[in-house]
Amino acid sequence: MLMGYWKWMPESPRWLISTGRLQEAEDIVQTIARMNGTTDKIKHLKLQELMKPCYVKQQEQNSSSIGVWTLFSKRTLAKNTALVTIAW
Repeated sequence: MLMGYWKWMPESPRWLISTGRLQEAEDIVQTIARMNGTTDKIKHLKLQELMKPCYVKQQEQNSSSIGVWTLFSKRTLAKNTALVTIAW
């Protein structure tokens, strides 16, 4: 039933920023602000100032190798991975 809504659901701004699609992320955040009636609280330049460091940090993290074994790199993360796998 929910699969029919995928055309109207926007991508996650966080994911868009991580892939370098900053303009699309900004458009979605602006749309959300408009729906919430808070467009006066968010400005174009301020939003870009907030998104760029996130993008740079994401690129730094992507340079290191991330794989399935990352899910077991820390004790808590490994425990949560195991529990979710068992529950699923």
